[in-house]
Amino acid sequence: MSNLNIQLDAMTAAIQNPVPGMTLAVPTTLISSAASTTISGLSSGVNYMILMNLIQNTSNGYAYVRFNGDSGANYRYTLGQMGGGSAVDYDGAAGQSLIILSSTVNLILAGETFNSTAWLHTKYGDNNKAEIRALSGTTWASGTQVQPTASGQYSGAANLSSITIATSAGTLSGTVSIYIISA
Repeated sequence: MSNLNIQLDAMTAAIQNPVPGMTLAVPTTLISSAASTTISGLSSGVNYMILMNLIQNTSNGYAYVRFNGDSGANYRYTLGQMGGGSAVDYDGAAGQSLIILSSTVNLILAGETFNSTAWLHTKYGDNNKAEIRALSGTTWASGTQVQPTASGQYSGAANLSSITIATSAGTLSGTVSIYIISA
C-alpha cells in the first residue's frame, strides 16, 4: 500500500468519524432545494447526534421534524428562544403533527441559515417513542441571530426507522449528518 493510500484512508476515517465515540450512522445527506428530506436506516434503541447546516432558499419558514413518515397527531414539543426581539416560549399540547425546531415568530428568512445540533433517542423500554432535543446556535431571522431551543416527543405505532427534516415554506439546501453516539 502506498503512502498516499494510507493518507487517504486516514482522511476518510477522520471525515466519517470526526469525534471519538461517534460513528456516522448513514451517509451525510445533501439537500438541494427540497421542501423536505427523509433519512432512513435509523434503529430504535440507539442514541444519535444530528448536525444540520441548512439554508432557507425560498420563502420564510421554520424547520421541523417528523418520524417514520407519520404526520398524525403523535407529537408534543416545547420551544424557547433567545434573541430576535421576540421571546418565544411554547409548550405544545399533546396531539401535534410535528416537532418544530426553530422559531415560529422569527421565521428563518429566505437566504438565511439554520444550524442545529440535535440529540435523538428512543425511550428506554419502548422503541415506538422517540425524544429529540435541539440547540440551534445560528438561526438568522430578520437579520438578527436567534437561538431557539426545542425538545419534543413522538409516540408512534412502530419502532423508530426514519426522520424527515423539513421547512414550513419554500425549500432548504445544505447537509445533515447523523452520528451514533457510543455508550
